[in-house]
Amino acid sequence: MIGVQVPRETPATTPPAAQMESGLGPRVVVRDLNAWYGTHQAIAGMSLDIAAKHVTAIIGPSGCGKSTFIRCLNRMHEVTPGARAQGSVELDGVNIYAPAVAWCFKSRTRSR
Repeated sequence: MIGVQVPRETPATTPPAAQMESGLGPRVVVRDLNAWYGTHQAIAGMSLDIAAKHVTAIIGPSGCGKSTFIRCLNRMHEVTPGARAQGSVELDGVNIYAPAVAWCFKSRTRSR
């Protein structure tokens, strides 16, 4: 195809940390992500690698799970009553859904 740039493959000998620092490997790795609102499954078995230092667009028709996916990446999905997520979302090699990873919610209100 004209105008399409095919990325070079990362050598198998490059360690994962070096790949992330150099921008050669994925920064975010999503594996088998499932998300529900009550009994309604909004995302089913999604897997995706998001490269470091690249722009990534999430596009699709209304109701296909774009916003839910982004909420799962930000761990905002779990603050919705009755919502839950399952699967692996790794940021720089750390699963953000691992029990040892804490998250912080910052209120939108300002104190004056």
